[in-house]
Amino acid sequence: MYEVKPSLVYVTDRAERDPRAVGRMAAMLPALGDPRIERITDADIPSVIAAHALGSLRERTEQIERDADPVLVLNALKLNDSAQDEENELSEILAQCPEHTPKKLVRRLLGYDSLSSPNSHIRDEELVCRNVHEFHTTDGCVHRCQYCEAAGEPIVNMALNIEEFIEKKLDPLLRANPWQKVCRYQTQAADSLCFEPEYGAIAKFAEYFAGQDDRYLLLHTKSANTDFICDLDHNGRTIVLWSLTSDTVSRVIEQRTGTTAERIEAARRCEQAGCPVRFKFKPIIPVRDWRDETREMVRHMFAATHPDVISLCTIMWMPIEELEAAIEPKLFDQQFLKAAREDAEKMAGSRAGPFPHRVRAEIYDFFIREIRRYDETVPVSLSTESFEMWAEFEDILGFGAGNYVCGCGPECTPGLKVLPHNVLRQRREA
Repeated sequence: MYEVKPSLVYVTDRAERDPRAVGRMAAMLPALGDPRIERITDADIPSVIAAHALGSLRERTEQIERDADPVLVLNALKLNDSAQDEENELSEILAQCPEHTPKKLVRRLLGYDSLSSPNSHIRDEELVCRNVHEFHTTDGCVHRCQYCEAAGEPIVNMALNIEEFIEKKLDPLLRANPWQKVCRYQTQAADSLCFEPEYGAIAKFAEYFAGQDDRYLLLHTKSANTDFICDLDHNGRTIVLWSLTSDTVSRVIEQRTGTTAERIEAARRCEQAGCPVRFKFKPIIPVRDWRDETREMVRHMFAATHPDVISLCTIMWMPIEELEAAIEPKLFDQQFLKAAREDAEKMAGSRAGPFPHRVRAEIYDFFIREIRRYDETVPVSLSTESFEMWAEFEDILGFGAGNYVCGCGPECTPGLKVLPHNVLRQRREA
């Protein structure tokens, strides 16, 4: 586990009613420095939110300068309640919370919202991303990536009834969706590997997927805290996907994550232990000397590993003013920063912003050329990019927006080079 020292840990009464959750808690607390523990019920949620100023979560790191580790809530998921029960309880508790309290926060503290349906993922006309069911048991992150709205949050909510979740939610989900072969765990502004192996969730999920004939568990992380995975009985059905960033970004901008070198070394060890490994160069942040850092990063990656899939994505989802407020402007490639400033009005409202198309295309072209120096066949795809960008790179990549293979796509099993069908055409015909 990371060296996380919360000043306070809340324990819900639901978690204490499950003996396996209690055992998980007993393994975690000593690693957390034996913090002060306070027991709570659902009725206490409004006061917890008020006590920790949680009414306006998801501010970026530069807006909340927090040195202390977040408060932890050791919780349990509610897996038997009906949708109507959930809505009634949510309305009742939310009405007692401070003004502007996010509904999603209350839902998760109440033990709901552990599954994300395909409709919750990007399906708009601007950016291309695969629809996928994913599951998560943690909300909140101890990494301090300056561009991330989850960084510096004062609370991390963790579900401990993992076995019950597998039995009552995950297994039925997979049975009902045989088309989904790759199942993504934990991308809801969280990286639960920071709390492993004491948390023990990934061991249970890996064990479950090891017994599946045609399903894979996908772990997506920026951590290098992955050696415990090598010792799991995963049967080659646990894929580990690293977001990989350049040296400056990993050390200066993505504080408390694994460095570039540490993530690559972690991938090497997992590959040796039989796990398929994948990389997303995401977010690509064009700092000064980004080309030289990219060359070294790609060289090191191929020297140490044999990635199954590689994806590319520049930093997105915010206007340039917000990006400059989050990251020191002098760190950027000044030519690209100037382009983003000049095109700020044009990129306003674009999910692909702040960098205009021509800048992002230049970055992708450079990355692809570097990758192809070492491997001519590994699938390289664009992650959450525009249809316009896909049209420009389709011939170079060897597939398009409808049949690409990516790191976390629901049908992208290890060894696949291209989808055998066009997902976009199927969606239109449906």
